[in-house]
Amino acid sequence: MITRNSSTTAAATAATAAAALAALAWRRRRARSADTKAMAILAARNARMHSTEAIRHGRAFDVRASDVFVVTYPKCGTTWVSAIAHFLRGGDEDDFGEICEAMPWDIIALDCGQNCNDEQGRSPRLFKSHEAYHTIAKGGRYVYVARAPADALVSFYKFLPPYMHAPHMSIEAFCAGVFGGLSHSGGVWAHLCGWWARRRDANVCWVCYETLRAHPEREIARIARFMGVPADAATVARVAARTSLAAMRAAGPKYDDHFVFHRLKGQIGIAGEHRASKVRQGTVGRGAALPASVRRMLEARWRDTVFRRTGLASYGELRAVAAREAAAPSVTRSPRGSYDADGLAELAPPRPQATRGPSGSYDCGDFDEAPPAGPTPTRGPRGSYDDNSDFEDDIANLTPPAPDSPIDRAIADARADIHDRVEQRVAELGADEDARAAPPPRPPPAPGDPYDWIPVEED
Repeated sequence: MITRNSSTTAAATAATAAAALAALAWRRRRARSADTKAMAILAARNARMHSTEAIRHGRAFDVRASDVFVVTYPKCGTTWVSAIAHFLRGGDEDDFGEICEAMPWDIIALDCGQNCNDEQGRSPRLFKSHEAYHTIAKGGRYVYVARAPADALVSFYKFLPPYMHAPHMSIEAFCAGVFGGLSHSGGVWAHLCGWWARRRDANVCWVCYETLRAHPEREIARIARFMGVPADAATVARVAARTSLAAMRAAGPKYDDHFVFHRLKGQIGIAGEHRASKVRQGTVGRGAALPASVRRMLEARWRDTVFRRTGLASYGELRAVAAREAAAPSVTRSPRGSYDADGLAELAPPRPQATRGPSGSYDCGDFDEAPPAGPTPTRGPRGSYDDNSDFEDDIANLTPPAPDSPIDRAIADARADIHDRVEQRVAELGADEDARAAPPPRPPPAPGDPYDWIPVEED
């Protein structure tokens, strides 16, 4: 029997729960509104970081065959490897107040009062770059540094908003926006794919951040040989000591990007002082602590972009292939620098032995194959099924096959280049649109919140 008291208690509990849910919904809307506000500020300022003239200059200056570019997606070891390259060419910290003075950033140099065609006082000339392969100035040598996307995301998130004096935003919003393509460098996945296709070119040296952390002297010697500078044990040991995390952190402003910041802050629209650090912890594996929703987002983007274009299921697999290639440089190379089917199969990490499934396709032990429900399927190419309606979907879900002939490889490479160009153009159009929609110049801030002039949704 339900008494009046129990009914009253149940009603009160329901009211409390409803109020709690309403409060949660309000906080979520408020957080989304704050993310939108922060992203608008970050996007507008980031779009003003590179002038059209500086970009044009950085992509078309007179590159020499001896020039060396240190190329990365942002926050993948750029400053660290830049210091390594400078010390390997005989440089010293007395050569600069901040590393970009001695090693210009290609598409920002002109805005900083530098000319990429000038001599640098040391040889070879060095340049920092975050450019995709299809946009970088051609004709030099390129040290490309890759890093686990999850770790790069954490580092980028810690660096860029403070650098741009943007308000706090959630890492989910940052991942979907900046890391996903809002950055001038585009998304990390297309960036990796574009350079991965060229990793075996004679003028490209592929370095993995994590391998450099684990074996600094070995990798420094490899970079030195690629640059054509002395790689004796004494030189390598000296450079390793001077570019250790402790040594670079102790050098402070030598590696904090204040040179670029102070020359561009007026152009960007920042009134405050420099407050971001570039040499942080250098930790490997910090991405494991990301929220589950962000990890799923990263995994989906890897699967949809990198896996479809390279057949590499994870960054760990990419590292394994890169390590084996570095240890076996004589493997067959295609005209565009990628491996032929036999070479790639030989170097790729071992997979479970494939067994023939009951319906004629192959099963590697990680799934039980069965014909799809519905109309009687017919056998499609490579063992897939076609019910005469979703054949294209079936094919799209297959692991991309290795190129079978030089013509296949050429077609695959052309498609990869087109994909890179489309993604880059989409990013450029988005940046232009964001710049046109940028908020008006900021009036004097009110006490307490310097961003109160941008409206936030009130509920």
